[in-house]
Amino acid sequence: MKKVLIYIILMILIILIIISTFKIWINHNINQKQVAVLVYHNIVLSQEEKENDQDTLTKEDFEEQIKYLQEAGYTSISLDDFYNWKEGIADIPEKSVVITFDDGYYSFKYLAQPILQKYNYKAACFLIGKVTIQNTPEYVEGQYGTIGLDEVKNKSENITYGSHTFYLHEQTSDGSPIVKTKSYEEIKSDTKKFGEELFDAKYLAYPYYTYTKDFIKVLKEENYKLAFAGEEEMATKDVSNFKVPRISAIKSMDEFKNIFETDKYRNRYGNGLIRKICLKISRNFK
Repeated sequence: MKKVLIYIILMILIILIIISTFKIWINHNINQKQVAVLVYHNIVLSQEEKENDQDTLTKEDFEEQIKYLQEAGYTSISLDDFYNWKEGIADIPEKSVVITFDDGYYSFKYLAQPILQKYNYKAACFLIGKVTIQNTPEYVEGQYGTIGLDEVKNKSENITYGSHTFYLHEQTSDGSPIVKTKSYEEIKSDTKKFGEELFDAKYLAYPYYTYTKDFIKVLKEENYKLAFAGEEEMATKDVSNFKVPRISAIKSMDEFKNIFETDKYRNRYGNGLIRKICLKISRNFK
């Protein structure tokens, strides 16, 4: 009798999982708008600089990507536009793209922004608090530098600045993101420090794409609107505002085109455990 009861419970669970998976598949494959949220880091002038940093794209490669997007009919939207669409406040063009930069390198100002302005594109840049100074230094080829608060205060209309945390963009001795080791109180303190010493951010990019339940709880309490991770898949309207997936744009031109011309990065599974299971299975067959 006990074994029969266990089998019945298992069958019910399996049926519920199948129904839930089917609903997710329907929601994400029928009339579901897909938005690529692209993530960049540093932009450099030479191929030699690029070879020394795996998260880098040359200025020429970056412009080639932006030119491709415009010629393919894509509209770049701001984080406010993206948030308002997710909240049902406003609509966005069918072919929309969100452009983000992590770490606050000053190449965003000197090399990326002129290209964005040339094509009338919008972008967001997430700053690390502890390395953000008052004034942006002059650009020196081959040297790293960061954007200053002067640039934040005098930003153009097509640029949004957000938080990449104050002290939490670090790794432990074994290479693991330090965020995983931080308590609710520590994350709360870091988030408040960013707001007090830099600016009142409403958008955040998780350091090393890593978040925890406590991190999400803090962001909700501090009235953040959106938080961005990695995941290498499109964003849809119903993904969590605090688990927005992004796709790395540090790719060859052919691979970059695949983001928009194939289903390789299509989001079919939403957030949660089922998404992780289904996504892992589907990618193993590609």
